[in-house]
Amino acid sequence: MSLSTYLIEDPGEILKFLPIGTKIPVWYKFHKYILHDLNFFKAKSILLCEEGNPTGHVLVFSDGSDILYFGFFGVIDDNNEYIEFLINQLIIYAKNANFNRIIGPINIPTILYGWGFMERNSLSTLYIGKPINPFNYNNLFLKNSFQIKSIQYTWEGNLPKTFIEKLQKYEFEDYESFKPNDLEELKSLEKIMVRLNKENMPSQSVITPRVNELIDNYINFALDFGGIYLFTFAKCKSTNEIVAYMASLPNPFRKNKQGIYDSFSPFIILVDKKHRKKGLSWFLIREVVAEASQRGIQYFSTPLASTQKISLGLGEKLGLKTSRKHIIYEYVLDGD
Repeated sequence: MSLSTYLIEDPGEILKFLPIGTKIPVWYKFHKYILHDLNFFKAKSILLCEEGNPTGHVLVFSDGSDILYFGFFGVIDDNNEYIEFLINQLIIYAKNANFNRIIGPINIPTILYGWGFMERNSLSTLYIGKPINPFNYNNLFLKNSFQIKSIQYTWEGNLPKTFIEKLQKYEFEDYESFKPNDLEELKSLEKIMVRLNKENMPSQSVITPRVNELIDNYINFALDFGGIYLFTFAKCKSTNEIVAYMASLPNPFRKNKQGIYDSFSPFIILVDKKHRKKGLSWFLIREVVAEASQRGIQYFSTPLASTQKISLGLGEKLGLKTSRKHIIYEYVLDGD
């Protein structure tokens, strides 16, 4: 075995090797969203070669802190020996660049490629934001002193009738929902979305670094492949203040017989702390589900952190089951 690594910094060159590290297609029509994030983070690629031929790849990037993030980690044929070699090269790179921690996989843009290595008994069908990989990756990262940082679950499947029926029973006299009429109105609401994120999103639930600075890229993707209906906001009637929003993503990998996208991913629900415990999350979900059903969308998949115990419990009551499990790892270099 003669293995070597090469560092690639040109975003156009990096694009060529991303398919090694994810089973989600790197289609040409996705390139502008990918390139946006590659340029934003000044990402680089560590290319693994055998006898000069590419055989593995890992993307590395930073948010300006002491953390090195990695993503699109993959080896052709998923060879254990080669995976361990690339893990070691990732650690060496982090040490040489004076990072204190390594976290990943975070596959940017995460709206398309998601995060974590998939665990056993997970659905392995193609879906936006749901990486697919053999299970040996998890075992080998643990073997090489990486620790589990977070676990991300997924609810997925056809929207159950009982789920829709139960949502209709919620009453919200103090709030009203609305959707932006066009892109211009949605853009005018970006600052409110960012503020709600900063003030109400727990730090442990933030996976993508500097996510608030990427919101334009995410919105552009959602509108290009879906529509304005994917964004819903809630107002408090007494103050006219926007206190919650829900953003969803289209899934470009499923179409019905009419050639129309028939699935989506409710991606984020944010409710102001002062207005929680009033069922506003379910209020927003109800509005989005109603709109989706009218458009022929009956299938969904949504990420859920293992720390969100309340949401997990409510989901079980409504008949929603976890269908996928992805694990994000962390390696601490201090004291090595």
